[in-house]
This record gives sequence, structure tokens and C-alpha cells, in this order.
Amino acid sequence: DIYTSTQAALDLLERYQREFDDWRVVDLAYNAGEYGVKTLVGSNTFGRDADELARLRVNPGAHDHLAKLLAVACVVSDPDRFHVELPEPTVDDLLTHIAFTAPVDLNLVAWISGVDVAQLRRYNPGYTSGRMPVNGPYGLLIPTTQKEAVETALSLLPTSMWRDWHEISLQQDEAMSVIATAHDIDADALAAINHVAPDGVLPAGKHVLLPGDRKSTRLNSSHI
Repeated sequence: DIYTSTQAALDLLERYQREFDDWRVVDLAYNAGEYGVKTLVGSNTFGRDADELARLRVNPGAHDHLAKLLAVACVVSDPDRFHVELPEPTVDDLLTHIAFTAPVDLNLVAWISGVDVAQLRRYNPGYTSGRMPVNGPYGLLIPTTQKEAVETALSLLPTSMWRDWHEISLQQDEAMSVIATAHDIDADALAAINHVAPDGVLPAGKHVLLPGDRKSTRLNSSHI
């Protein structure tokens, strides 16, 4: 769970900063253990130079991580010196965490947001089966630009209809209103999810996302 684990890590780093008052020691404590580092540095929280830090007897991996972090900090603070062009984030790179009141099918969110479901799962690897557990947590990282669309579409559905969705390919032309009626769902909601007009006619071969698992679909076999 990228969101939850990041929040926990930031909380821990903030506490270490209050204790050690030196972000380099904070990094060592994060990787080598708080209490071991606290024993090594004692109550002296000021005036540590690089040589003193290098002599702290913590595991080599912790020292390596600090060295790499310092190197990255140098590059970020003065990229021209190292002939590096740093990428500039755009609005499309921003992610937002949405907390839900019930489990939501990742396929449903993917269709609403236009994000490939594989990418959505990469944003949310805590859901190892690709779906939210019944008992929670209920939350997703999604592109910030799609937050309003997801929340609006879900607000048109009862929460009991959020969890299970499946995709079909129409075998003949079909009115969206007929499909919505067959699945006892608001036509505006189903149209919004599938990015079509509520009063439109969908052509044969059109892929449509529908509520329920595949076995429970109420369209007859000629439509699937």
C-alpha cells in the first residue's frame, strides 16, 4: 500500500528528526534502527561532521544509503554542474488518494478514469488480487485529473454495486437504455462509466463494462 506505507514512513522520519535534529542521522536511524543509532550518538545532536558520521558503527548498507542520498541531493540542488536535466512534473503526473466507503472494483475505476487497469494496479500494489477486500481498506491512488470523474460516476451508483464488474463484447447493436434496464442500473450512470450517450445505440462489437460478475449477467447469450 504505497499511500499508507509512505504516510507511516514520513511520520517516522518526522519523529526521528525531532529526536536527532540531523537529517543524516535520521537516515541512518531509518535504515539501521533507531535505538542502535541513539546509543551510538548519545545526546550530542550538534556539530557532527562527515568523518564522525562515517565512524558510527552501523551496518554498511545504512552508510551506503546515506552516501547515495547525499549524492542525489547534490545533483538535485545543482543539476547543471553534473550535466543532468531533471524531468519537470506535469499535472498528469500527480496522484491523489481517494478513500471510499465500500470496496470498489479496480476495473470499474479504470474504465471511469481512462487509466489502463494494469497501470492502476501498479499505483495500488497492496491489492494483490486486483480487488479490494470486503473488510477494507477502501482507497485508491489515481491520477489527480480523474478524481472528480471517478467520484461523480460512483455517486450515481449504490455502494452495493461498486464491487463486481465485468466486460462484454456486444454481438449486435443494442440501446444503452436496454442494457441499463437489463442490469437494473441508472442509464446515466452506466453511460458515464462507458463514456457513451445515455440515449445512444451501441454497435455490435462494442466493449461494455457491466455490473455483476460474468456468470450473473442478465443479457441473453446473443448479446455477449
